[in-house]
Amino acid sequence: MEHVTCAICGADDTVVVATKGDLTEDMTTVACRRCALVYLNPRPTVAAYDDFHVEDFLVQRHGISVTGDVEHKVKGSELKMKSAVENFLRPVLQSGIRVLDVGCGIGTQLHLIRTDVPDAVVRGIELATVDVDAAKKFYGLDLFAGSLKQFATAHPTERFDLIILHHTFEHLPDPRAALHTLERLLAPRGTLFIAVPNVMNIRKRPEIFFQIAHPYAYAPATLQKMLLLAGFSVV
Repeated sequence: MEHVTCAICGADDTVVVATKGDLTEDMTTVACRRCALVYLNPRPTVAAYDDFHVEDFLVQRHGISVTGDVEHKVKGSELKMKSAVENFLRPVLQSGIRVLDVGCGIGTQLHLIRTDVPDAVVRGIELATVDVDAAKKFYGLDLFAGSLKQFATAHPTERFDLIILHHTFEHLPDPRAALHTLERLLAPRGTLFIAVPNVMNIRKRPEIFFQIAHPYAYAPATLQKMLLLAGFSVV
C-alpha cells in the first residue's frame, strides 16, 4: 500500500468520505479539500494494480476465472451497453477510422465498430488474460495483452482517430501519466471518449460504489479539471 497526493492539484489536504468499500472491506476514500477529487488513500501501488487486473479483478469482482465464464456477455447485457456507446460515437465513426479501445474486456465494442464500419482498423488493450482469450475465441480479435504504457512503448508510431476508455479510466492508478500517453497516441483532431461511474450518484451506497479496483472516483467537474489540465478540449 502507498500514500498518495491529489492527482489534480498535488495537495495532501483531504477529508475522509468513506471507510468501507467492496461492500464490507476496510478501505479509506478521501476527497481533496482544494479540488474535490475523490480517491483511495492509502491504496495499492501502480505495479500492484497492473498485477491485480491480470486475473484477480475478474475473479474477485465477477467470479470469472475461465473463458467459458464470459460467454454470457456475448449476447447479454454487455452487448446492449456497448451498442449504446456505439450509437453515441456514431458521428465520428467514419470510413477507415483507426480505433483503440483501452481496457476493452472481451472486445465487444471493437466487434460492433468493425461490423458497422468494415474498413475500420481496430486495436484493443486488455490486462485480463481471460478476456484476451475470450476476444480471440468469440470475435477473432487479437488484443494487446498488457498495459497502456506497454502498448505505447511497443507501438511508438501508432496514432488513432478514436480512443475509447469505457469504464477503464477509474481503474488507472496514474491518470495524469495515462492522459499524457493517450495524447501521444491520438491523431491530430482525434477524439478521446471516457465514461466513468459518477461519484455524485447518491442512489448508490458508498460501500457499494467505492472499491479497491477504482483508485479514483470521478465527478463531471473533477474529470473535466483533469482533462483540461492535460491539454484536452472537453466537448
